[in-house]
Amino acid sequence: MIWLNDLEIGSNNLQNSTLLLPLINLQKLDISENDEILEIQSLDKLTNLVELNLSQTNLQQKGISSLSKLVNLKKLHLSFNQLSDVSALSALISMQELNLTYNTLQNLNDLQNMTNLQTLVLLGNSGINISKLRNFINLTELCLHDLGLKEVDVLQCLYKIDNLTLTQNELIEVCALRNMHKLIILDVRFNRIQSFIPILHQQFQYLRVDDQSEQTPEEIIKSKKVHEIYTLNNILCRCGKIKKINHLFANFKQLVSKQLKLLNLQQNELLNKTVCLFKSINIQSFQ
Repeated sequence: MIWLNDLEIGSNNLQNSTLLLPLINLQKLDISENDEILEIQSLDKLTNLVELNLSQTNLQQKGISSLSKLVNLKKLHLSFNQLSDVSALSALISMQELNLTYNTLQNLNDLQNMTNLQTLVLLGNSGINISKLRNFINLTELCLHDLGLKEVDVLQCLYKIDNLTLTQNELIEVCALRNMHKLIILDVRFNRIQSFIPILHQQFQYLRVDDQSEQTPEEIIKSKKVHEIYTLNNILCRCGKIKKINHLFANFKQLVSKQLKLLNLQQNELLNKTVCLFKSINIQSFQ
């Protein structure tokens, strides 16, 4: 057992982390969803850890000071812990993936030394100040779901991002994303975005624009670069922008002959005669 490298004991009734002390060669440890665990101080002896999952372990009551000694960590999950203080993470400069879903962070000041960070998930940290994000220039994947954001200008210099989630915010425009040329996966559901024209020159593989407060993303239909489009619950047939639904689907037909592989139009109150226009369209995957 002392040579064990990978241990997953999530969703058990673990109460004492001292039981893990003999496992000094552990590189991957998952003790998530053990919300009755009394302390995690013993983890500071497991200095060979590269990946650690402590999600949903009631850390707000225990603190995470012991993590400061785990300087080899590259992947850390701390979701659902109501953490407001993550200063103990400032020494973890090798970190590449950090998941802080549904905590209570106010800013990113304590993470500034993580210059190697590639994946950052801040989902559900409502009201957090993200101004320091501009320093994370090596990010390739970023999730900013449900933060109450009204603008994302801070993202303008994050040129390496290829996967971006901005769902359930209060955005009305996406101009800040126009120079993110590596962006191929973008999810902006549940916003109020009025135009996607500034970013339609990009080669998206996956674009999700559902629930835009009944704003129809008509210009997306005209793009010849998007591979997969999800535009659910935008009431396509009711939008005043589109006076001739036949013209809209003519654009679909043009698009499909180029790049489109998947089209999802659920919950748009399409008319029967409108749907009939798809008969001559050959989409490889239609949901």
